[in-house]
Amino acid sequence: MERREIRAWAPLFVALMLGLLHPIGGILALALAMLVAIGVAVATVNPEPPRGLRADLAHLGDTLVRRHLAWRFTVVGPPRVLPAVAGTARYVDGLRVRELYPAATYRYDPDRPELMIATRYTYIVAGADPSAADREIRRWIAELGSAGVDSKRAGRDSTTTLDVYRIERDPDKEETMREKARRRRNSGRAIE
Repeated sequence: MERREIRAWAPLFVALMLGLLHPIGGILALALAMLVAIGVAVATVNPEPPRGLRADLAHLGDTLVRRHLAWRFTVVGPPRVLPAVAGTARYVDGLRVRELYPAATYRYDPDRPELMIATRYTYIVAGADPSAADREIRRWIAELGSAGVDSKRAGRDSTTTLDVYRIERDPDKEETMREKARRRRNSGRAIE
């Protein structure tokens, strides 16, 4: 039960307890408690979700955590994204992503796993503001597209301040590549 629901039912519970202790004032206490409970419930319900960057980041973190197991996805974004996914996802700083993972060499290679982000799902988050990290991330997305990496737009609507892109690695294709690399390495060995 959420905290606001507990606050809404607390006066009702107190009035019922008083009503049980004093039977004559029970009905009056119950009626008063019902009015207070309804008033508290109406006052604590927020009909419109908060808007803005902080709310969008919180929503993004909640959505990704519900969709994936912890540590099974990576988020690339500006430093302000880190608190939204801390403790649940791997994080790559948007200012360093082009340096760490150049788009020209961003591919799966079983012999050089450092060329690509290690998790199957990578979410790239770029804000609407013109910060240095957001510019670097947008350049990297453009470079990935030019290099043939399929980065799908995961979402943006008129209510959010974030662009989210997703890169999904194909485990079947990677397994085939690992098998070919294994055969290539084993074919060079002499059998005694």
